[in-house]
Amino acid sequence: MIELTSQQFPLARAIFTGEHSLLVVDGMIAGHCLGRIWVDDLTRPTCALAWDEKASYLLGGDPAAAVGLHEAFTAAIHPEIQRRGIPVIKVSGSGEGWQEAVRAIFAPYPFNEYPRVFYRPGRWLCPDWRERMPEGYRMALIDADLLSQAGLRNMGGLVEEIEECWPSVAHFIQHGFGTCILSGDEIVCRCTAEYRSPGKVGIGILTEENQQKRGLATLAASAFVEISQQRGLAPHWDAWKNNVPSVRAAEKTGFALLEDYTALLWFQN
Repeated sequence: MIELTSQQFPLARAIFTGEHSLLVVDGMIAGHCLGRIWVDDLTRPTCALAWDEKASYLLGGDPAAAVGLHEAFTAAIHPEIQRRGIPVIKVSGSGEGWQEAVRAIFAPYPFNEYPRVFYRPGRWLCPDWRERMPEGYRMALIDADLLSQAGLRNMGGLVEEIEECWPSVAHFIQHGFGTCILSGDEIVCRCTAEYRSPGKVGIGILTEENQQKRGLATLAASAFVEISQQRGLAPHWDAWKNNVPSVRAAEKTGFALLEDYTALLWFQN
């Protein structure tokens, strides 16, 4: 297997057919998220492995041609997982037959299957989010000004999420955006851009546990959608199928189901 330079990432794009995979790979190609990609051949690649340098792995192409992916994982990725103590591995494949191949490529990790859902832009249902904001709450743009307010509660979690998904906070300030809902000096809900590429962007969303079941995620997502449209970006929403609050928020905002797929997960005990 051959590891691509970032300038060579476009060589692997056609290998990934799943829309959820393309969101991530296009973000890597655009340089708006960290990533490494391996292919079996530089001239006519038939399989590929993309890694976000954290927990997520994307496989694409012909599983029968993926023998070398195990060597790439063993030599380049597995030592880094052990060194950094990464507690979970999440793998998904573009195309048929990858579930079986994953168990061979990522041996000796025992995986379990978990369904996920991937949403595309639909008919927006909450354009009046300003009028629906509960008393005592306010919407704010996640930008350089907000990120400079270190005294805001839950700021650490927001910064950590940005650092997980972007090359740096400075890169996010220049190329990313997000919305958050505040109550007093506390960030109670946040919605951040992920995997931005020309024409599209992913959504990362979280509501603090003690603030859930108030519709805040729908409001934050609706404001995020509004900003996305202003910037010429189509927002996409990726969630675990059993994450009922996330799925409901996506559907209440007006997202439409684009793709069902299966992720394989391994959790370190």
